[in-house]
Amino acid sequence: MFSEFEVTPPKTRVVELENGNKLNMTRTDPYGFIVFSLERGQLPHHLKDASFTDWHHAEAAAKKYVLERQDIVAEITEKAPRKK
Repeated sequence: MFSEFEVTPPKTRVVELENGNKLNMTRTDPYGFIVFSLERGQLPHHLKDASFTDWHHAEAAAKKYVLERQDIVAEITEKAPRKK
């Protein structure tokens, strides 16, 4: 009876950020657009206004966001004065 069934993809995927925050990607109803939200804080404008129709493009945007955050953290760390 249950040997054949349709597997639906999850409605939410989560990316854990280095600072402990979580980037949520949620498929909304009724049209199935994927939107972003952060558990704490505000999204940058390019993600706040974005919506995607498939997981591939949403995950690419999430990866770009994570890489940009790492670049910013690396730049701030490099410019920090050294303790004497």
